[in-house]
Amino acid sequence: MVRMRKSRLRTLFLLCAALSSAPVSCAPPDVMPGTVSQSLIVNGVRRTFSLHVPTSYRTGHPAPLVMLLHGDGATGVNIERMTGMSDKAEKEGFIAVYPDGIGSPAAWQVLDSAGRENQDVAYLSQLFDTLQQLYAIDRKRIYVAGHSTGGMMAYRLGVDLDDRIAGIGVSSALLGRILSSDTVNPSPVTLVAIHGKADNIVPYDGKIGERDFSAEYLSVPASVDSWAKRNGCDGGATEVARRNGTVVERSYAGCDSGSAVTLVTIADMTHVWAGDLHGIRVFFKGTGVNATDKMWAVFRSHPKR
Repeated sequence: MVRMRKSRLRTLFLLCAALSSAPVSCAPPDVMPGTVSQSLIVNGVRRTFSLHVPTSYRTGHPAPLVMLLHGDGATGVNIERMTGMSDKAEKEGFIAVYPDGIGSPAAWQVLDSAGRENQDVAYLSQLFDTLQQLYAIDRKRIYVAGHSTGGMMAYRLGVDLDDRIAGIGVSSALLGRILSSDTVNPSPVTLVAIHGKADNIVPYDGKIGERDFSAEYLSVPASVDSWAKRNGCDGGATEVARRNGTVVERSYAGCDSGSAVTLVTIADMTHVWAGDLHGIRVFFKGTGVNATDKMWAVFRSHPKR
């Protein structure tokens, strides 16, 4: 993986952010492949992210975009390495972006406090705008994935930005109850959810674990059922079991606008990104599922319609 710094490109990001409402062209003069650290100003706050542009990228040829959101206390760099998403971007030819949350520990504003604007929705929406000014982005192939609270934030963006996001992928994450009630003329957004029943950090049922999420969040099955209803999936659901029944994939049929809804349940998986081969987790038994591969396979087949 190539990592480099581009001070000129960083200046362009800040300029384009400042001019985001102006009818100007913000295409960078020289696009170099690799992963870089960048920042932009949103509502007076400096926000940071990492960006990976694949070697196959060519100006004027729209590429898909995948945004990947980390969990509490992590960073964009952490989840890039954990998931291998930049390696996938190189193979498949999409641009990948890894935003950083803020605070100590760094986190996402998944659910709103009374009377507060959601600062993270504003940031991530402006980041989409800026990237679309700087690069040729396929507007029908914009996706968001996340792990833990990053997955919960992906759910949030799938609701708030459903007019521009084609699909979301959530790992070890739950759907906020307040978001499940927001069903006024939604634009269908494809969902791939992957969760382990042995997860004690964000428990499968939403409550039997280190923290009880059930007051504000739905359980994993209820989250996915709610999303299927949101997408108008009226063709029923089918389940396929493998690995001696420890991996069960539930797929919903008849979803509106060619969208898809899939839940992969892994009986013996804890609070990890399925297929994570980085850090000490490489020593643990694999699940037979790679979340990066699974999410991209579904995303690739389901553009926005």
